Amino acid sequence: MFVFISFLALPLLSQGIKVRVITEKANVYLEASEYSYLIETLEKGTILSLYGSGEIKGNWLNVFFKFEKRGGVVTGFIRALQVEIIKAQKITKDENKEPIKKEEVPKPSEIKKEKKPEIVPKIEKKEPIAFPQEKAQARTKFSIKFNYNMGFSEVNKSISWSEEIYYENASYDIDYKLKKGNSFDVGLGYKFSNSIGIELGIDVCSRNMSSNYSASIPHPLLFNSPRNDQKTGSYKLTENVVYLNLFYSIAFSKFSMDIFGGPAYFLSSTELINEISFSHSYPYETISINSSTEKLEKNSFGFNVGSSLNFYLARSFGIFINAQYFSASADFDPSGDIPGLALSLGGFKAGAGLKILF
Repeated sequence: MFVFISFLALPLLSQGIKVRVITEKANVYLEASEYSYLIETLEKGTILSLYGSGEIKGNWLNVFFKFEKRGGVVTGFIRALQVEIIKAQKITKDENKEPIKKEEVPKPSEIKKEKKPEIVPKIEKKEPIAFPQEKAQARTKFSIKFNYNMGFSEVNKSISWSEEIYYENASYDIDYKLKKGNSFDVGLGYKFSNSIGIELGIDVCSRNMSSNYSASIPHPLLFNSPRNDQKTGSYKLTENVVYLNLFYSIAFSKFSMDIFGGPAYFLSSTELINEISFSHSYPYETISINSSTEKLEKNSFGFNVGSSLNFYLARSFGIFINAQYFSASADFDPSGDIPGLALSLGGFKAGAGLKILF
């Protein structure tokens, strides 16, 4: 992935300007960007040579150095403020002389008689390498993201029960439908290295939930003559998630891909039916049912996994798209005789957002 030079070429390359690493650590990259391939991390005091006349790209210098892992010499780019010049390039008198052929070498007697012309060396004036004066910035370790996710998962749940009324069984049914929900996500990340880090985040979500409930009530005067009625209701389910993820990052110049996963803690609340009642009047041919509701809260552990594709518009700012799957379950137990409701929380989500590095 990087340029490799044989040891045979080392004596030829090392005649240029030399520089020394002055920071505790200095990274050498394949291109003039911290998001390109990392070739090597050098210690303070390491001696490098500028490639050619010292190509400068923004705040970067093109250098070459001995690479122990490959047994040769490689070229790359290093930040200019992380090095200092230790040897300036000069053109000596000898380098400007024309070579003297053997047959043209004068005899000693001739040298005394003739005055040897003075050779004035031609010294090429070169402008000094301009090192950027701005402060060297350390590699970013922290990041904060803001993104909006769309939910793609729906849940349908049904519960049924019965009780004895007028010496016969009355039956009840409730069908709940948990609809798709969108969420807003905030996360704070920290990188241990170029590719591994952790992220603590909060996903805030609210989902609509509807119900279709019905009842079959025996007749108070006639056997086997049930009366039926059904109604609908609408509620809200709030499911806020706190998650802690370990992520692995793969960098491609201005792009990077993150793969992540970890535990998630769900804080959920909703409103559920806790009682169904009916009313009728003589001659009791029909009934009218009604319901009362109760707000319930439930916390539970789950997990999440996903990936994101990041595009960096600048060194400290980027945009991304992501896909994430949350999973947990919550058992809501209303008071009264109505059975509890077990709901699957989370589901698959996808969205986009902003990421700030600092």
